[in-house]
Amino acid sequence: MALLKSIAFTAVALVALSAGAIATAQASSGGPTVASFDHGALDTLIELGLAEKVIAVPLTGLPDYLSGIEQGRTDVGNLKTPDLNAVRGADPDIILITGRQSANLEGLQAIAEIRNVSLEGGDYQTSVTEKVMGLAALYDHESAARDRLSELWSHIKRRREAISNVPEVVVVTHNNGHFSLRREPVVFELLGLQEPALPEEVKPVTVLDAKLWYLSEAGLQSTKLQVDEVIAAITR
Repeated sequence: MALLKSIAFTAVALVALSAGAIATAQASSGGPTVASFDHGALDTLIELGLAEKVIAVPLTGLPDYLSGIEQGRTDVGNLKTPDLNAVRGADPDIILITGRQSANLEGLQAIAEIRNVSLEGGDYQTSVTEKVMGLAALYDHESAARDRLSELWSHIKRRREAISNVPEVVVVTHNNGHFSLRREPVVFELLGLQEPALPEEVKPVTVLDAKLWYLSEAGLQSTKLQVDEVIAAITR
């Protein structure tokens, strides 16, 4: 019988996640200042040594791995409901958004240039690469971005190749008492894990860090942390 495990996301029970300190490398003086409503974009800019360019961040629900980024930055609400007055006061050159902010798009457009950093779909590795390179291009940091991406894909390749007795995996989202299956590309594309057709029994269940998975996506730091958390879950 194939080994079957469940990986669950929940807004109630969270697993403590250790992460490296936020990069402190200084960026060049050029390039736009940013209000980021996407944590994956935020952690990418941090990883590229561009943290100083981020002047405004929604601090409500900030994932643990980004702890410390709030210092010296304007709090602009939360990912779903931006504080438009706070964004206006921060006066960024560019506002990074995803579909989460669609209800406030007009208000944000009235403040500054909008850059949608949502993934385009298709192959996940390609989509992440395009997102990272697009952000890096704002600051002429493409060379550094290519280096960081190469390190990320090499890390994932090593983690994937080290898996033995590969289990079948079910990814489940828990929200307000309701469960639903989730086709998570980090699990099934980047790590190549298999999903059973109709699982009759799922055990054991490992609860992942909900903020990391639900509020962050496709960043240089968050992608690596998600991969490492999955590996830890299936090798226990």
